[in-house]
Amino acid sequence: MLRRVILICSVFGAVLGWGACDEDPVLSPACGDGVLDVGEQCDGEDLGGATCSSEGFSGGEISCTATCELETFFCTQCGDGEAEGDEVCDGEDLAGTSCVSLGYVGGDLFCAADCASFDVGACTGSLCGDNTIQAPEACDGSDLASESCSSLGYLWGTLACAADCATFDESGCMGQGTGETCDSPMFIESLPFTLDGTDMTADYADDATFFHPTCAVAEGVEVYLAVQMVAGEEINFSELGGMFAHVRVMESCDHLSPCLVSENIWEGGDASFVAPETRAYFIVLEDRGGGGVDYDFTVSHVVCGDGLRRGREACDGTELGGFQCESFGYVGGALGCDALCDLDFSGCLAATCGDATAEGLEQCDDGNTTAGDGCDAACLLEMDQEMEPNDSSSDALANNLWPGSAEIAALWSVPGDVDYYAVSVPPGGSVGGGTWDVSGAPSWLQTDTQVMLLDIDGTTELAFDDDGGVGYCSAIDPQVHPGAQGL
Repeated sequence: MLRRVILICSVFGAVLGWGACDEDPVLSPACGDGVLDVGEQCDGEDLGGATCSSEGFSGGEISCTATCELETFFCTQCGDGEAEGDEVCDGEDLAGTSCVSLGYVGGDLFCAADCASFDVGACTGSLCGDNTIQAPEACDGSDLASESCSSLGYLWGTLACAADCATFDESGCMGQGTGETCDSPMFIESLPFTLDGTDMTADYADDATFFHPTCAVAEGVEVYLAVQMVAGEEINFSELGGMFAHVRVMESCDHLSPCLVSENIWEGGDASFVAPETRAYFIVLEDRGGGGVDYDFTVSHVVCGDGLRRGREACDGTELGGFQCESFGYVGGALGCDALCDLDFSGCLAATCGDATAEGLEQCDDGNTTAGDGCDAACLLEMDQEMEPNDSSSDALANNLWPGSAEIAALWSVPGDVDYYAVSVPPGGSVGGGTWDVSGAPSWLQTDTQVMLLDIDGTTELAFDDDGGVGYCSAIDPQVHPGAQGL
């Protein structure tokens, strides 16, 4: 019993720093408890800081055995000629990799000194994916060796290069379809193209649904077309038969894609489309009228000089869209169309400022080109601000006396507000004027003005108007109000 007590004393004494007993203990570590004890190299995940490198290897992963000994089986030694663990290669062991498998034309592949990468310095030829064809590549990225879907026997589509540069990817190429579905569109080989018949609902059966908000909801039978276009190319769609048609243009022929065009056309109406990029576009023609009528749908190029004003053309030849010089503020002349199908105004006659006749784009013409008299040198009204107070005729004479034509910016702040202005008129002259919304709107919807022309005494009414202007605005016209002329 004495010996057993002494051993227990030794353990506590070692922990508390007491003096040791006269015998050394023999300990048995608890392997598997995850704690590194005396006599153990490791325990579970507790490796005591050991790594493959600390054990003399170049890499890999060290672990702990069930008997708490370090396991170096998965450690690797770069230079032993065996690619193992996380080594991509080791010496002559290239793990089946070669210059060709890495995309080069040929040459000799070597392993880097750290066994972590390949030395491609002796490989020859360009890497597949550099967009340059070199033997034995059939293509490389965008370099298709001048081949296309058409040259390979297809009607249309987009040819691509396979990822290994050894073959072409022909999945984007298509032949002629029936037009019945998105998967089988009718390809337009050349323009102009015409699709006609006596009843589209009898000729085609597809009744699709379009879900994207840029596409109009489908209401009838559709036929699917496709056309190859280059960036900036413009085409026109027209329906010359009796069909109430709707045309859609899409980049992808599915019912979830957006529409680049979605417009109704019928009885000679048309629509146009400009390709934003070079590619194939899908055209979906729909009969929205229920069928039973002839249809004559045409797709054609918009060509400046063909005498047909279409698409982005402002005009074409003598087709001016119904415009004339006077439509643009000129007083006469001949409107023309230039070689780019833009309107030519060189033959139009502009008004002559200073001839005392306000015409064309002139807002006024007081017989001179002097500014500061209410009508400026370009015959535009000079905008002036009202001067307060102006609530009486005496205020007008003091603060708001205008020598001739003037455009005055005034503010009515409350209902019933009355402003007075004085105008200097030569003997026998006339006065005209009225109210207008300064925003340029044609009329006020909530403000109703009245205009009175008073004599110099400020009380004698010479002319009056309530709604003679645009909308609720007022206007005094010497031709309508005799009291405003011969003053």
